[in-house]
Amino acid sequence: MRSNLSPTVRRAPRFAMGLVAALALAACGGSSGGGQPQPQPQPGSGYQTFQAAALVLGQSSFTANTANQGGAASAATMSAPHQVCFSKRGLLAVDAANNRVLGWTNVPATNGDDADWVIGHMQFDQTGGVTGIGELNGPSGVGFDGTSIWVADSSSNRLVAYTPEPTQNGAGAALVLGQADFFSNGQSVPPAANTFAAPNGVSATATTLAVADTLNNRVLLFTPLPAANNAPATWVLGQATMAGNAINQGGTPTAATMSQPYGVWTDGTKVVVADLANNRVLIWNSFPTADGQAADLVLGQASMTTSSIGSGATGMRGPSDVTSDGTRL
Repeated sequence: MRSNLSPTVRRAPRFAMGLVAALALAACGGSSGGGQPQPQPQPGSGYQTFQAAALVLGQSSFTANTANQGGAASAATMSAPHQVCFSKRGLLAVDAANNRVLGWTNVPATNGDDADWVIGHMQFDQTGGVTGIGELNGPSGVGFDGTSIWVADSSSNRLVAYTPEPTQNGAGAALVLGQADFFSNGQSVPPAANTFAAPNGVSATATTLAVADTLNNRVLLFTPLPAANNAPATWVLGQATMAGNAINQGGTPTAATMSQPYGVWTDGTKVVVADLANNRVLIWNSFPTADGQAADLVLGQASMTTSSIGSGATGMRGPSDVTSDGTRL
């Protein structure tokens, strides 16, 4: 059955009210972008802990932090930005509280650069959340597969794809996952292979799509890329079957369970999951080929069976996103 009640989504903070960037911001915000996106500089040996950012978006300076710069939303403002991603043309950023995704045709070069276009609204000063073909309601994640932009529309319990990459405001989605049509937003109980409950992180390549299905305590994997509305996932991680959704499968953490996974990254071979409420990151060294496949490695915990809050170089507290340049995580 479907419930039309809006879920209370645990949104771990990704940023304050702006995006900060350095040359190290090179991967696709949890997505590898399998279609040769615009080349980006890679992290080098000269980078260090607490290095200053080179640029800020959403604010006019590094010391400002007010939502929408204290006024109405515009092409230069943000309110609670979440995931970011590079596309072929430039940069994408989920501006969650403004219910939109901002797009820059080129990678911004100066502080406070205006976005060139917006997904979710016809105009930059609009902020309301709506479930529709050209609207978004609580977006959280974004990925790019080389052709299409994939957006996790969290409060609508769905994923929407935009093909080709938009160049102007208010583009309509070409495909929807998690719902039978572009205007439904209910949550299925129990879950199935073609449903979501507050999805967040997204990662895409030319052949694979991974989605952190947060309130179902699982990650869904699609391979090949979905080509039809409401297509089912190929594999599930974090649960033994597509119908399961219990935190840690009703028990304590293991290599095969999750609790509110929030971020995901894949390059089509490895899969990495930010398992937020278990205070850890899980790694699959090869692409899973079965439901409920156990992870190979864990970061943030000494073993697969613990979930304590940690600090220092080996501990974690509520990791909410993950990305990689292929060498560094």
